[in-house]
Amino acid sequence: MKKAMILVIDGCKPDYLTEETAPNIFRIAKERGFAKTVQCAMPSVTNVNHACILSGKWPQDTRITGNYFYDPVTKNEGFIEERGYMKAKTIL
Repeated sequence: MKKAMILVIDGCKPDYLTEETAPNIFRIAKERGFAKTVQCAMPSVTNVNHACILSGKWPQDTRITGNYFYDPVTKNEGFIEERGYMKAKTIL
């Protein structure tokens, strides 16, 4: 069985990660594979992009369009941090 690691560094400009400032990340990339910088989906917030990364789908497919939710019927609102909000299967 092959294993994969997905490392997401949220809110960090790639220029901040150098071999000097992030030696372990560079070591793992050299030993085990490669590092790739990707473009974000819009809106460019954490949960939207994590859903895209984990599913390979766009926000219109994952149904994650922000970090927060509001249900006008129930008036419930809050931070999206539990299972059940994403409507696409993950690649995991």
